[in-house]
Amino acid sequence: MTGYKGFYNDLVIPDSIDNAVVTAISMYAFSGHSDLASITIPSTIQSIGEGAFFECNGLKKVYVSSIEDWCKIDFSYSDSDADADANPLSIGADLYVDNKLVTDVTIPDGVKSIGKYAFYGYSSLKSISFPSSIRSIGESAFFECNGLKRVYVSSIEDWCKIKFENTFSNPINYGSKIYIDGELATDITIPKGITKICDYAFANCDTITNVVIPNSVISIGNSAFSFCSNLKNINIPNSVVNIGKGAFSGCSNLEKVEIPDGIKFIKDYTFTSCENLITIIIPQSVKEIGNLAFDSDRNLSNVLFKGSKSQWNSIDFSDGNTNLVESVIHYDVKFVEKKAPTCVNKGYDLYSCSECSDGVKINYTDPLGHNVVSGICERCGKSEEDCVESAHPYNYDSDESWTIYKKNATRIAVVFSNSTETEANYDYIYLYDKNGEEIGKYSGTELADKKITVLGDTVKIRLVSDGGYTLYGFSLSDIVPYYDECLHSSTRLENEMSPTCVEEGYTGDLICNNCEAVLKKGEIIPATGNHEYIDGVCKICGAISLENLPSISGNETQNVIIEDTNVSKCFKFTPSQSGSLTFYSTGSSDTLGRLLDSNMTELAYNDDNEEDRNFRISYNVNARETYVLQIGAFNSSDEAFNVTFNFEPNKETLLGDVNGDGEITIVDSTILQKYIVGQTTLDDETLNVADVNKDGAITVVDATLIQKFVVKGITEF
Repeated sequence: MTGYKGFYNDLVIPDSIDNAVVTAISMYAFSGHSDLASITIPSTIQSIGEGAFFECNGLKKVYVSSIEDWCKIDFSYSDSDADADANPLSIGADLYVDNKLVTDVTIPDGVKSIGKYAFYGYSSLKSISFPSSIRSIGESAFFECNGLKRVYVSSIEDWCKIKFENTFSNPINYGSKIYIDGELATDITIPKGITKICDYAFANCDTITNVVIPNSVISIGNSAFSFCSNLKNINIPNSVVNIGKGAFSGCSNLEKVEIPDGIKFIKDYTFTSCENLITIIIPQSVKEIGNLAFDSDRNLSNVLFKGSKSQWNSIDFSDGNTNLVESVIHYDVKFVEKKAPTCVNKGYDLYSCSECSDGVKINYTDPLGHNVVSGICERCGKSEEDCVESAHPYNYDSDESWTIYKKNATRIAVVFSNSTETEANYDYIYLYDKNGEEIGKYSGTELADKKITVLGDTVKIRLVSDGGYTLYGFSLSDIVPYYDECLHSSTRLENEMSPTCVEEGYTGDLICNNCEAVLKKGEIIPATGNHEYIDGVCKICGAISLENLPSISGNETQNVIIEDTNVSKCFKFTPSQSGSLTFYSTGSSDTLGRLLDSNMTELAYNDDNEEDRNFRISYNVNARETYVLQIGAFNSSDEAFNVTFNFEPNKETLLGDVNGDGEITIVDSTILQKYIVGQTTLDDETLNVADVNKDGAITVVDATLIQKFVVKGITEF
């Protein structure tokens, strides 16, 4: 069918015309028929051309004989015109089979493929069920199916055999949930015998938390698990020799990954935006790491490399892998043992490292907790009075205390578990002696695996939280009372800290080397207040001194090096006229810019608007006001980048507005009088504005005329 000249609102396309079978609807065949309300498409139709239903805005119902026939249709779309509708479902029409509205689609058994754009834009689609026979789904078959919530398949094995043309071919992209044999899938085990996990296979499935891959799998496709936001654990066997681009991008809860031995290329975007990725184990076989492979992995702190340092340095790193290369790199790593958790200590995997004497601990598991029965812990054998610990996690806005008393003890050593942790700089653990004197104040992981000895027979532990975020809290792996006297013959100072311009110092705590008791607490040293300015910016705290800042003219380019992300580079700018100031960075460094006034109040900020790694700021500035232009970077570097400054004065000037502030006031007359008696200077452009009588000279007459204008003695010059 090449066109339609009729006027029916409800149209039935015949399956044949003059004994010729109707197999196709051509490009723009029904274009512009806005009065068309319904259309019946016969089972003979195999293709529908680009724009066939373009601007058929009244079309609300599409009748077909079966879902199987619908899936066979090849819908054509143009890359240059996304609105050239081939599929009537994309313009808001509903699909009817046997005169019944279809919202929950079941693909019939035996159907092997679903054509491209088959359900493109079908907003009424709520669920779809696939038979085991499906082997391919065409390009964008489920694009913009925003109402789709559930995807049903018979088995993971069948699902892994499907070829998806792109990410919008996979209905999970919108449904986010996959049901296996009727059960919502959270833990997925790829069946033995599967050799490839196809491109986009589980992309955007937000219910998956764990994936087990068998040794039969040799390839993981492009974006196979991309944006599985709840995926936390995945073990990739050494049988895998290929991991596709973006395979795990956006897996924001993934914490640890081990790349299989034999992988040579970590491809573009493979682990980008894995925000909670802490540990990555990389084999010595890796030769190249692609563009943005680890971009935005801000928590990546441990990189375990199975090869030597020289092999690591020979890897070809593409752009966007700063989080990887600036992490702590461990070389020649080998697995040593799996340490089981105890009642109070975390379990972990221990790896050896050629540069770390204690090895590397990763893959922590939570402590088991005490199980006290009849006053004794069944796991560790400790008495109930020695099972001192907080709630895990501790309570919001808490202030709780625990007292340990050992009669006749001269000192007590308490050993905190490796799991001890509070919210750093917000929640604190305090230790006190028998007199209630504070022995120490700790936050974050400062007490993890730490032994503290307190003089006397009593130790008091107090946990204080601020009502916000809470963590594990504390538990004790040991309590050791001592009953002998220590002479404290050998001592040392700990926690000494010199004061800086803004931070207090500390004289240090006096510690006994023999018994580890705190003999004397240190004292606070006030901050010095003495800044060390370099080009007007304190190299210690980043404070800005306006008078010491270098000036810019307004039209120039500066080379900037940011060696410390805490200290920015600043310039000051005082325009003689009002106008538009623009400054921007160029280069590969990830930069930021701020504009502040002379009181250090922020006027504008920009990093990159999520477009590139450079910033750009434009702002209308006032004449004779001083501005601070602050330039920083998210990563320190010894490489320079360029910052260009452009200033465009306002073209329209107000006659008599000598100071350029947009108003004529007594201030303008005063400035002019100072110029006349030689107390100040004015540039040529300002002199032109000041010559209000236009006689070519600046005299007291001009100053007087401005005064008369201010008091409304005259209304114009």
